[in-house]
Amino acid sequence: MSDIKIVYLHRTNTTEVNEWYTFHQTVDNWGSDPAIIEEKIFCEDLCSGINYCQSADLVVPHLVHIFDSLYVRKVLNYSKNKYIVKGIEDFDDPLLDTADVFVIHADVLVFLTDEEVDQLLSTKAKIIIDASFEAFTFQYYYPIFKLFTDRYQPQQQITMVIGADKFNNNDNLEHAFKDYTGIDIKYFNYFRVNEVLVGSEGINEQSPDDTIVNNHMTEDKIIEHFNSTKTKKYLCLNNRPRFHRMALIEKLRELDLLDDGFVSRRWQWPAKKHIVQPILRELLDENEHSPRLHQELAIYGETAESMIAKLKAYPDQMIIDEFEEDPNIYVPVGKDNTPDLVNDRVFSTEVYKKSIFSLVVETYYEHSFIDNYPQVLMEIDYEPSRAFLTEKVFKPIQYGHMFIPFGMKGTARCLDRLGFKNFHEEFNCNFDYDRRANDKERYEIFINIIKNFDGSRITDKTLEKILYNYRLFYSKQNIMESIDKLYTDIL
Repeated sequence: MSDIKIVYLHRTNTTEVNEWYTFHQTVDNWGSDPAIIEEKIFCEDLCSGINYCQSADLVVPHLVHIFDSLYVRKVLNYSKNKYIVKGIEDFDDPLLDTADVFVIHADVLVFLTDEEVDQLLSTKAKIIIDASFEAFTFQYYYPIFKLFTDRYQPQQQITMVIGADKFNNNDNLEHAFKDYTGIDIKYFNYFRVNEVLVGSEGINEQSPDDTIVNNHMTEDKIIEHFNSTKTKKYLCLNNRPRFHRMALIEKLRELDLLDDGFVSRRWQWPAKKHIVQPILRELLDENEHSPRLHQELAIYGETAESMIAKLKAYPDQMIIDEFEEDPNIYVPVGKDNTPDLVNDRVFSTEVYKKSIFSLVVETYYEHSFIDNYPQVLMEIDYEPSRAFLTEKVFKPIQYGHMFIPFGMKGTARCLDRLGFKNFHEEFNCNFDYDRRANDKERYEIFINIIKNFDGSRITDKTLEKILYNYRLFYSKQNIMESIDKLYTDIL
């Protein structure tokens, strides 16, 4: 067993942005060749996290804060390494001199002073820039990294870790990114690990002898749910409004399938003043209509006008009666996307017991959100190679439910590469709906799959796949293998 010493920046004080970055915010001061600022990827501020980090009391990288939970749940026992994880607040801390890996949250990079960067780059530690919680990292961090390497000329290895999964082996983007910025890219599905930990929250009795993480579900309960009488065909949970979610719900309504499912929708018209819904604002304000808006709506056979008309025709939130939300959880008015009901994730498992499958609506459906690369990278022979999988697609796995994902190209392929069983036999389909590059064609195939679903195709083999996925999801060995691979690849 090898020791891996991980040190991370752990600060509680607010910090000013390094003037090197603020100086280059304007076109007049941009000195890169080519001028990336002309790609309009500064998004009106320097990067996505500046405002967040300036107001945060505590900034801890996602990749390291999970280690305490892994220890409590006896998952670290399955590692081939011994992880020694420590936080520092200042760069003159002697821990930094002995670190194998230094982890810093991607948003915090711009707060480092020149002196702090010099101290960091004088160590032998491999540097991880942690962006594992995000998908659309390139358009924000690309200019930051370019400025960083232009100024400091780092000699040691620096790796940005992104929250995504690869569904093919095309590495052209990674090579081009490294050539231009000097920074490597690695992919790690943070949500897959974090959801395991969330799903076992409150479970204190973890035994080293257990091969899976103790959690709120059991195999006996999954079997009971599978064999129970169903009152609905499907479960479809939706929180924030996004165009593909809005369009899908209206398509289900058009096909007279809406009443066949447990469907939640946490948006309404008129929007509550305390709910921040930028998608609705963009849709309803003609001055904010972008080419992307029209292109994305066209995928689903909609226009801005047709979508607005349907929103106004069916203005109410959709609340599932079986939700049993915890009244003790307080969400202050004014928080982004605060729903009328308190928590979209605290509910009875009856919705899984009473429905046959989950129709999983992932965060993104088309690639422009996470593949919005600067033109300098798009000049390469590039094809999309990753999908963004979040807790949404892992929920039915942890609750023991058959499912089909409504997400980006490659979503099902990524799950397959992670080792999870698909339910193509039950849905009478194959990977065709998942691999089509044309989003409109992929959407139409998906709708036909849902429209033609036949429950008679479900057999005992379906239950076996559900249990297999559940065991794999909570497998301590599988979790640690993914973490060990990340750090081993970097080291």
